This record gives sequence, C-alpha cells and structure tokens, in this order.
Amino acid sequence: MVLGFESLTGSYMENSEVKKTTNNVVDLGLSILPELSGLLTPDLVTDPVSVTVKVLSKIVENKLINFYSEWRERKKDQRTKDDLESIHVDSLADTLTFIQGNPDEERFNAVKKLFFKLIEPNTNNAEQLAVFELMQICKKLTSNDILVLVGAFEIFEKKNLPGNFALGLNLNSRHRNIWFASIAQKLGHNINSLVEFSEPHLIELKLISPIEERSPLLYFPEEKFRLTDSGFKLCQILAA
Repeated sequence: MVLGFESLTGSYMENSEVKKTTNNVVDLGLSILPELSGLLTPDLVTDPVSVTVKVLSKIVENKLINFYSEWRERKKDQRTKDDLESIHVDSLADTLTFIQGNPDEERFNAVKKLFFKLIEPNTNNAEQLAVFELMQICKKLTSNDILVLVGAFEIFEKKNLPGNFALGLNLNSRHRNIWFASIAQKLGHNINSLVEFSEPHLIELKLISPIEERSPLLYFPEEKFRLTDSGFKLCQILAA
C-alpha cells in the first residue's frame, strides 16, 4: 500500500536518531493506533528499530488510506476534474512523497487541502499555478507555522475567537508584541514565544509582512493582520 516505503525505511534504520528515540516512537505509535498492539512482541526488545519501522509504516499507510478515501468521495461527488493534466500528476507525486515522510496532522491536512483545491473543477489554470506554488511553500512549514498563520487569519476575519478574546490588548496599536500575544491567546496556549519562534520563517517565506522599525517600538504594516497576499490566500484555502 505504501509506495516506495522499503527505500524509505532503509534510511530510517540507518539513522542513529531513530535508534536513539525508538522507544518514544513506539509508545507514540501504540498510543494513537490501538490496532498496533499486535506489535508488542519479543521483537520490541530484540529488534526495536524494526518495530519502529513497522509503526511508522502503519501510520503512513493510514494517512495514504485517508488521502485516497477522500479523493474517492470527492470524485463520487464530482468535486474533482475528470481529466488530470501534467500539473495535477506532478502535484499528486509530490503529495504522495510528502505523505511518505510521515508529516504530522497539521501539515498533512494542509497539503491535502491544497491538492484537492488544485483538482477542483472550478479551479482555473491561473489559480492552479498559484495553488501549486502554495503547496510547495506549505510543505516547508512546521505545524506551529500553520497554527500561527491560521490564528492570524481568524483574528483578521473575526472567526472562532474565544470568549474575552484580546481582553486588555489594543489590537489597533499594531505593535509586534500585541501580535504575538493575541495569536497566542487565540490558539489557547498563551505562550507568546511560540508565536515569535515562527515569525522569521513566515517572513522568509513571504507569508507575513516584516516589522517596521520605529524606534523604540516595532510595528507591523496596516493590512490583513500581517498576512501577505500569499499568506492570506493560503489561509483562505485551508479555512474552506
């Protein structure tokens, strides 16, 4: 079921980091996939790396099943193009390779949404090119990056905001620290530094605008809560 997984597992087995974290990976796999309890055999002690590979293989296989199941449902509902062009085939190959890398749920769901947007019947040629490029960018994002982006988008759109949101925060001030604090509050963890951690990467990928320096304070541009046109378009697709 998992395309090319044998070659993928070879690199895992040679990787000392996997050997070092084998027990943690096995525990994670077993905790989120109860059906993997059959892997609790003597091999777990005698050959833990092999067991880890089996766990990873099962997780990836489940993601591929999820992907193909949704595709079948969309095709049945006529929410996909009848004929796939070269850009769709290239995107499919990229997406399957990405899934085989075992992305976490945030990254998996984001790339999956972009792929299905690409093959929607009403996505024209110009939009296809834009979505394809956004897919390439999205694959470079961490789950924290995605959460920060979506948090900024929902604040701008005033969607899914918690009660007493931004209490004590002046969002109109456009100060950098307010941006951190409001998104951290929106995400529910209230850890400003987690939002700040993703800021340089999102600026580098041109998904949010850089800060304007106005000594002694730092401000962000007066636009879509720092989202660039690319960042805003990406969030619109993820929110659809």
